[in-house]
Amino acid sequence: MKYEDLLELAKNRRSIRRFKPDPIPNEYIDKIIEVAHWAPSGFNQQPWEFVVIKKPELKKQISDYCKEQLLLGHKMNAAIDPTLKVPDSIHAMETEGGNFSVAPVFILLLGDHRSIQLMPSSHQYGTEYLNNTFNAGLTCSFLYMQLAATTLGLASQWLSAVQAPYVSFMVKELLGIPKYLNIYDMMALGFPAAQPKPRTIRNVVKMLHHDYCGPGAFRSDADVLEYIQQTRGVVEP
Repeated sequence: MKYEDLLELAKNRRSIRRFKPDPIPNEYIDKIIEVAHWAPSGFNQQPWEFVVIKKPELKKQISDYCKEQLLLGHKMNAAIDPTLKVPDSIHAMETEGGNFSVAPVFILLLGDHRSIQLMPSSHQYGTEYLNNTFNAGLTCSFLYMQLAATTLGLASQWLSAVQAPYVSFMVKELLGIPKYLNIYDMMALGFPAAQPKPRTIRNVVKMLHHDYCGPGAFRSDADVLEYIQQTRGVVEP
C-alpha cells in the first residue's frame, strides 16, 4: 500500500449515522473480523472477542438501551453548559431513518480481562498502567474494524454508549455475555443512506512539537474551549 492510499483511507473513515436496511454479505463481515484480529496488542494478549448481532429484536433492544444513555448524557451536558447544541448522534436517533437500529449488523468488541496475566509485574502492580495497555490493544482492533469497513464501501458508527455501566449490564444480560468479558465498544454497520457533514480538523502544525516543549507550546484553556464550541456548533470555525 502506498502512503497516499493510507492517508485517503484515514480521511474517508467517518462515523455515519444513517443506514440502508439492505443486508451485508457475510463475507464482508468475515473480512472485517479477519483484519481486526491482526491488530497489535501489548505482550500479544489478543484479548478480543467479537459478537455479530443481526436479529432485529436484539438490535432494537440494544438501540433502546443506547438511546436512554445518550439522552441522559445530553441532560448532564446541558446542566453544565446549556449553550451547547444537542450532539448530532441524538439528532440522528430522533430523526426518521436516523436510528442506527436500521443498520443490518452490529458488531460488539469484547475484551477478556483475564488476558492481563500475560503482562509483567511492572504492569500487574500499576492499575492504570495495566488498564491502559489492555485497552490500547482493543482500541487498535476496533480501529482496524472501522478502516476495513471503509474499504468495503460500508458505513459504520462508533457507539461508545455501550460502555456505560447501565448499557453494558443490560446488553450482557440480553446476549448472555459472561461477567468477566468487558464490552469495549460497538459498531453499527451497513450501507450508507447519507453522507456526513465535513468535520472540524485541527491544524497539524499547531499540534506538532519537537524535543523540549514548555507549556506555552500547547493549547491554552481558552483554545480548548473554543475548539469544543466549534465542534458543537456554538461558534463558527
